Amino acid sequence: MKILVRHSSKIERYEGEFSSLSAFFLSAHSSVSDTERLEEMGRGEMAVMCPFTVSYRTEEGRPSTLSLADDCLSFRRGLSEMTFEKGSVTSFVYRTGYGEIETEVFTDALSLKEKDGKWLLSLSYYALMGGMVQKNSMRFVFTPIA
Repeated sequence: MKILVRHSSKIERYEGEFSSLSAFFLSAHSSVSDTERLEEMGRGEMAVMCPFTVSYRTEEGRPSTLSLADDCLSFRRGLSEMTFEKGSVTSFVYRTGYGEIETEVFTDALSLKEKDGKWLLSLSYYALMGGMVQKNSMRFVFTPIA
């Protein structure tokens, strides 16, 4: 089915340098040093089955694919493939046009709900990238179109 995609994110970066997410969680929590909000729109295709799959292109033309089965989300965005598993720590290499970054994430929330003909995918996780920790909250709204 064809869909419109609205993706919004909130990123909170913590002060300090950390060797692992465990070190961050065991430390007295640092304060948030800055917050960033992002929003992008796109169009694509959605398959409502197991796994729940969405493939879309942002308005800038960047391809993205989401695949959700049980409590595990695979998110391919540009050069990167990220894996999020609710209640678990996962690791991957985040690839950018500027280079590769080893990334460790702890996913504390992951849900998919259907309401009023739209689908809502919510994801919340802590990420350790290059010694910096950030808390990311992502929300995708998939709206079917004719």
